[in-house]
Amino acid sequence: MAADGLNVDGSLELDHGLRTDGPVVLRGLRVTGSVTLEDADLHGAPARPDSGADASAEVTYAASVGDSYALNADNAVIDGRLITDQLRADGGVRLISAHIGASLRLNGARLDRRGGAALSGGGLAVNGGVWCMEGFAATGEIRLVGARLEANLCLTGADLRNEHGPCLTLDRASIGSLDASGMTWPPAGSVSLAPWSAVACS
Repeated sequence: MAADGLNVDGSLELDHGLRTDGPVVLRGLRVTGSVTLEDADLHGAPARPDSGADASAEVTYAASVGDSYALNADNAVIDGRLITDQLRADGGVRLISAHIGASLRLNGARLDRRGGAALSGGGLAVNGGVWCMEGFAATGEIRLVGARLEANLCLTGADLRNEHGPCLTLDRASIGSLDASGMTWPPAGSVSLAPWSAVACS
């Protein structure tokens, strides 16, 4: 499912319980309201070729890596909320340089991108809170390098796992407050915070 550059005057509500066998690509999306994608089951493209793959396969992979995510909304501008509660994303979620005017909700979501970024949000800007609670789980890195989260990043009770590197990277991020209470600690993977800033932590 691809809708690059889609413009919506109002809110965009995708079918509750949407199921796909391939990526949902919404790069450059412009929505004056909110986007709702709750209880969806999304699947990205195949993972990186194995070490025995030839050079052309590696080049093809590198060129298409953005499209291999289960959900790709790079550079999207959403004036309201992005609601992805209970999302199952086999391939992860990519929100590089996206702007969300209200909050980002991932409560109960399960993101899986083994060996990569389960949530890739470099340069992500969110004016409200980012909610990753109520059973939120990520296998792979939560990567928010240079993100600007004006309110809070809430990881209460979150289960973060990455066998191949950091499970949480907040380098150069600016966050109103970070709440990691009840999160499994230490998580299954390292945490990178150099340098970053938060008004309050709990």
